[in-house]
Amino acid sequence: MEILRAYYSPILFAVVFLLHILAIEIKSKVLQPVTKICLMPLLILLYFNLSYSIDFRIVTGLFFAFWGDAFLIFQKRRAFFIGGILAFTLTHVFYILAFTGTPKFLTQVPVHYWLIAIPYIIYGIVVLKLLLPRAGKLKVPVFIYTVIILVMDLSSWLRAINHSGYSFWCPVIGGLLFVLSDTILALNKFNKQVKKATLYIALTYVTAQFLIVLGFT
Repeated sequence: MEILRAYYSPILFAVVFLLHILAIEIKSKVLQPVTKICLMPLLILLYFNLSYSIDFRIVTGLFFAFWGDAFLIFQKRRAFFIGGILAFTLTHVFYILAFTGTPKFLTQVPVHYWLIAIPYIIYGIVVLKLLLPRAGKLKVPVFIYTVIILVMDLSSWLRAINHSGYSFWCPVIGGLLFVLSDTILALNKFNKQVKKATLYIALTYVTAQFLIVLGFT
């Protein structure tokens, strides 16, 4: 019972996550959206229970991610998809702020650290070449979102100057999984159908958010 009291929030989060994966596999039109919109609030609860020092930029990022999840339930409607893009763009902005801290942080980053930006630039160019020709009226939001999410993941690497161990690697891996998740989502929507896309998006996205949070506990 002591273990349950101490770790009820991670257990509850894990149970709902597994239910969400099950809902995707059985194609439940009721359980799938219900479990999806519960995940980010439960992750916020987990963060408050496990962290010794709360970073409200992470909490705010998760708050906007909740709204992004809610909007994307109805992503077939363009207005809701744009709402999802906007919400997740704000998520990444607050994660960037959490990763970099203050503007002074950027002046402390050694010049050679910025070389990590090269693969991100290449990746961004390749992805945008695949997406933009078929994005129609969503070209500008897709372009802006792609840049912001790559900057978010890039900024997680820059934390190497003052972080190490799991507090460094968890957000880095989480950021990479976030990029992978949204790449699958975008390719599935604008380029070509990806088999089991919904499952892969859920697995990478929720794991990404969990790892980012874990790095700040």
